[in-house]
Amino acid sequence: MSDFVSYILDTINPHIPVQARSMFGGYGIYHNDLMFAIIVKNTLYLKADNETKHNFENENCSPFSYETKNGKRTIMSYYRLPERLFEDAEECKVWLLRSYQVARNTIKDKRISKKKKTMPGTKKPSKKTNSKKKNLSKKRTNKE
Repeated sequence: MSDFVSYILDTINPHIPVQARSMFGGYGIYHNDLMFAIIVKNTLYLKADNETKHNFENENCSPFSYETKNGKRTIMSYYRLPERLFEDAEECKVWLLRSYQVARNTIKDKRISKKKKTMPGTKKPSKKTNSKKKNLSKKRTNKE
């Protein structure tokens, strides 16, 4: 683990108990087994959503992005933590907790979305069903 990751954990842990897990050349920061922040190239990014990303943008903090193998740029919903917050523990805690809440809400939204997809009557007919219907209509046409 890098010195920067250790520093971040030492800074956050008095406010929120967190763990770092290595992933994709960086680290995921977890609280209660839920990832709400990432560290990539010695930069801390917090999870944001449509309601909170303007806070980061107002601080001129950019979202985390990376280039895919095919050369496209992918922008994620994690924004760089404003550096001034490292000097203001109370406000930093507010931002951390807000980011954790965004991560929790994202999980809830995904679960609700999955439930809607699996509710009776919401599944699309499979291709097999459609081809059977076509075959039945062909047979009826041939008999007539």
